[in-house]
Amino acid sequence: MAPRKLKVACAGLGRMGARHALHFLNRTPRAELVAAFTPDESELQWARTHLEQSGVKLYTEYDEMIRQKGLEAVVIATITTVHAEQCIKAMKAVSTFCAKSRCLLGLKCTHPSKKVSGSNNQTKSQSVVDAAKALPHLKVTCGFPRGFDASYRVAWSRMDSDDIGRASVCRSQTCDKLDPSGFFVEYARHSGGIFVDCNIHDIDLALWFFGQGSIVKSVAAVGITAVQPELRKYKDVDNGIGIVEFWGGGIAYFYSSRMMAAGNMI
Repeated sequence: MAPRKLKVACAGLGRMGARHALHFLNRTPRAELVAAFTPDESELQWARTHLEQSGVKLYTEYDEMIRQKGLEAVVIATITTVHAEQCIKAMKAVSTFCAKSRCLLGLKCTHPSKKVSGSNNQTKSQSVVDAAKALPHLKVTCGFPRGFDASYRVAWSRMDSDDIGRASVCRSQTCDKLDPSGFFVEYARHSGGIFVDCNIHDIDLALWFFGQGSIVKSVAAVGITAVQPELRKYKDVDNGIGIVEFWGGGIAYFYSSRMMAAGNMI
């Protein structure tokens, strides 16, 4: 008897959403991509060629997709500003995977001038966590892959066992391959900026190494637009450096870039 396949839907078919969709369609033996959602016409045209011909049902309304009969899991890869809302809607019915969701990363900061909005809002972040805890029979996962990397896990285990001591400085980077097409300029309209777009993985890693109870004491950041000056209209940069100081000791140094000619670098 052939093993049963998990019926999966993909929300968002942009740069990463398309990769997730093709991964479930062609490279995940125990999963079956049955539906996909996008409100974007160009993404929809891509889906008609690469997904619909394989039997994937396409939707332009997210709520309609998550009501599809037999659906068991949803991958959320839409713009970051709707991650929290879509996570909560999906997890009321099916297991949920949110790709690199900043809505689940609630950094505690004691500085009274630090006000955030959208999916960065800590209250909204907590609402996603609370909704997941209320549904223990479902799986809710956030796409932070570095915690599954063997080298990082060895380092954490050795610190946890006090074999090599505790972390005092964490230096981490995420650098995207140079894309001269202007994609990142338009992407910056909704991405939240290079730090939450690229360095969210590094922030997650620092919190893991320093401890999830870590509280931010101070933050400093600088950035430049070396190759894509158009990013300035969205108050974004193509190279950024951020330094985060934590109460109780610990400094995190983050570097991000969108101009790596050789390819992605972490």
